[in-house]
Amino acid sequence: PAQKMEHAVRLRHMVTVSVAGHPPSTFTGLMEKDEQNNRVRAVGLQGMGLTLFDMTVTPQEYELHRVHPSFARIPGAVETTSASIRRIFFECPAGASSGADACSDVTVTYDPSGAPECVTLREKKFTVSVTTVRENGPWPT
Repeated sequence: PAQKMEHAVRLRHMVTVSVAGHPPSTFTGLMEKDEQNNRVRAVGLQGMGLTLFDMTVTPQEYELHRVHPSFARIPGAVETTSASIRRIFFECPAGASSGADACSDVTVTYDPSGAPECVTLREKKFTVSVTTVRENGPWPT
């Protein structure tokens, strides 16, 4: 069983992945960001709670806790997912003072209060949009 992270920010997202030539796929993302230990625990859920993946990501590596066989059969899905989480939440987090050139593939839109609302990562072959579901708290900065 997974242990809860101490000092974590917990969020729920709607994640949409778009790959050229395929219809977009949307799933629920649950996340705990542990600032103190510099790690993110991310779970992707589809439908009525089907767990696509469950992983812990740090700036250097990832640990896979669980993956659904259908998700694991997609070539590179686990590695690409961990790299996207790393890019969005460690390398180019919303509100960070990263250089514009270093994070030109990551864009952030803000709600009227100035809080990050949606983060979009645009890669050569796919786009990932992460939209915060607000009832679970603010976006970590």
